[in-house]
Order: sequence, then C-alpha cells, then structure tokens
Amino acid sequence: MLFADRRKITSDYYRVREIYQSYLTSGVVSILLGSGAFFILGNVTQFLYRTIWLSSLILVTVVRLFIRRVFFLRDPHSNQSRKWLNLFFIGTVTASFIWGSATLLIFPVGHHLYQ
Repeated sequence: MLFADRRKITSDYYRVREIYQSYLTSGVVSILLGSGAFFILGNVTQFLYRTIWLSSLILVTVVRLFIRRVFFLRDPHSNQSRKWLNLFFIGTVTASFIWGSATLLIFPVGHHLYQ
C-alpha cells in the first residue's frame, strides 16, 4: 500500500507541475483579453469601473504568475503537491470571480452588441 501511495503522490506532483507550466500562457492571455475589454468598452462604461476591474485582474494574474515562479524556483517535493494545487485553485477561483464581476461592472446593461 505504501508503494501505491508514493506512486499517487508522484503522479499528483507531475500534474501540478504541468498545471503551473501551462499557466504562463493563460496568464498573459487573460491580461490581453482584459485589456481588450477595457479599451473596447471605453465609450459605454465608466472609466472608474473599468479601471478597478482591470487593476484587479492584473493584480491577481501577477500574483498567480509570481506563485508559478516560486513553484519552479523551489522545485518542491512531491509530498507538497496538495499545497501548490490549493494555491492554484484559490487563484483560479479569484480570477473567475473577477471575470464574472465584469458582467456587473464593465458590460453595459441593454447593449446587446457588447454582451
């Protein structure tokens, strides 16, 4: 049983490593899409709301990229996979809330073209 547990922990570690490797592209794309929405909605949404929303998105993305960098610099042991997976999950949920808040903060009500 111990050998099977060790194999599962190693497998989890490689999954977490793969997740962090692929996040660089996702983070950059998230900032680019957010910036695009910021400028496209410039004439129909208040500047303050767009700025708060984009600043929040950039902050969360930069923090997630920093966590990614720390992950690769430390090269944690496979028994720490759960901790790093939880950090990634928290970042994903936070970014999801920010993207979801776009419907309330930056997308204008009644403008079906932008929705």
